[in-house]
Amino acid sequence: MSPLLDSSSPARSSWDELVPLMAAIAPGEQIRLSDALLELHSAWRRRDTDPSGLVETFLLNRRRLQRFDYLWAFRLRRRLEAGWQVRIVTPGSTQVFPLDLSWPSLHQVLSAARREVFEQGEADWSEIVAFIEPLD
Repeated sequence: MSPLLDSSSPARSSWDELVPLMAAIAPGEQIRLSDALLELHSAWRRRDTDPSGLVETFLLNRRRLQRFDYLWAFRLRRRLEAGWQVRIVTPGSTQVFPLDLSWPSLHQVLSAARREVFEQGEADWSEIVAFIEPLD
């Protein structure tokens, strides 16, 4: 088991240092999917911590694309309502989610991005990139 997920590990105490680090990701910076982000998301889920500053970090990951989480969508929507947009880039397209995004359409577009990657034979989730940025 990863030290990040093992509650008995001394590395677990570094979680408080990781939170501000991950929350400080600059607007417009691209977030690539990775096992590290998935681990952070799992650690957050175990701790039941408020992720309001971390939504950029786990905008996308394997599980959220396969099983939509409405609580996660609500937190993302709050960020969108605050004047941000979400841009999802896959190998074949770019999709922008504007402020008027509804939960069903978010789910549909994320599912379409997942299908697109699989249909192209891309097993590498790092091919999907998320940008969180202020609206132009």
